[in-house]
Amino acid sequence: MAAKIEKPKIVATPPGPKARELLERDTNVLSKSVVRWYPLVAESGSGCIVKDVDGNEYVDFNSGLVVLNVGHAHPKVVKAIKDQAEKLIHYSWTDFYYKPIIDLGEQLT
Repeated sequence: MAAKIEKPKIVATPPGPKARELLERDTNVLSKSVVRWYPLVAESGSGCIVKDVDGNEYVDFNSGLVVLNVGHAHPKVVKAIKDQAEKLIHYSWTDFYYKPIIDLGEQLT
């Protein structure tokens, strides 16, 4: 039988001391127009778990933003990012033509 993994794992009452320091620094330098819903200062993620700067671990129900359903640091996604970064970091396919976008369009249709 597989070991049961307990999440969330709270080691410092959120927001922890490192998070509070970063929240204060953020307030001093970033726009007040940015809306944050919770004082989570994310540090890393793996699969569906996100870890904050104080070592707390949460099930990431926010993963619909960018990560979608593949989770954080999925090996295939990391490889694709590395492969692309060696070619072009960004090129606006809305202004110019770019073969990978055409290939993707063909796959999707």
